[in-house]
Amino acid sequence: MWLGPRLLSVVLGVGLAANHVVSFNMNFGWRATFAPSRDQWAIQREITAESMVFSRDLSLNLFFAEEAADVPTKKKFTLKVSSGDEGAMFTAGKFMVEAFWLEYPLHIFQPTGDGQITISDSAKVELIAAQAEDLSDKFGERIGKRLLNSCLITSIDEDTNDIMGVVCVEVRMLDTSAQEILTAQKSELNLKNALASLGPKQRRQFKDSTVSELTMELLPSEVSAVCVLSNLSVSSKARRTGLGAELCCEVERIVKDVWGFDLLFLKVEADNVAAKGLYEKMGFRTDFKIDDASALRLDTNTGSFVECTADTLVMTKNLKRGSI
Repeated sequence: MWLGPRLLSVVLGVGLAANHVVSFNMNFGWRATFAPSRDQWAIQREITAESMVFSRDLSLNLFFAEEAADVPTKKKFTLKVSSGDEGAMFTAGKFMVEAFWLEYPLHIFQPTGDGQITISDSAKVELIAAQAEDLSDKFGERIGKRLLNSCLITSIDEDTNDIMGVVCVEVRMLDTSAQEILTAQKSELNLKNALASLGPKQRRQFKDSTVSELTMELLPSEVSAVCVLSNLSVSSKARRTGLGAELCCEVERIVKDVWGFDLLFLKVEADNVAAKGLYEKMGFRTDFKIDDASALRLDTNTGSFVECTADTLVMTKNLKRGSI
């Protein structure tokens, strides 16, 4: 199952490395086998339980918005930029399914209303495979250099070596006339087509140009390159430690100091008041609203992602003004 760019709907991730196969055991009895092509995923469940029930702690808000941005971190976490290999993408995908998608009833296509999310083993396998493949496409290893930067960051508990949080950031194209942040695929395709239209002399002229410079020179004036934060996910074990804010601050550092951008964008559903509140505390302000924007929900019966619509806010932060 291939979800394309929608799976990483911004707040709501390339081909795999070839010529080798990696097989390893994950926690909870999952065994993953990776083959040279992303179409050759094989994930096998090794326990016999018919289903698992995930109970949501009702005090836990999506994106950990109840924690203030200045809450000090009491536990020791190490932030790590993912290497992009198959194992790292699978581990991050598994974490996101368990700590993000299955942790909050808002993500469920047909929630039961009793605060519990029930899913079979086979359905969970499908979700993990789809999420890992999508992360691999946007943040994993691939042959050749990406035109647009992307980065997946994990937070590791120094005591247990477990993932406690994930956040993603990537360069996309913003079309201000349509008030739309283009998908990663469309963004890269637009820039590729613009470069392909140049003659040899012009290509040499732009050889050392940044993405922002290329966009300004080659694309319509209403289109600009922007950095977009997405997929902020924190384990319930790490809530109220300030980890969500710490992950966002690391994204800001990379965007400003490494990639050279001054603005950071994100998207959040308008009904998600808790998440909106956290981002406002961190200095984000609503830029514009998209009515009936594309969104995703989980069908826990089939283990698939269902497309729906939801009013969505596009928020921005000026990194020149904000402190990291």
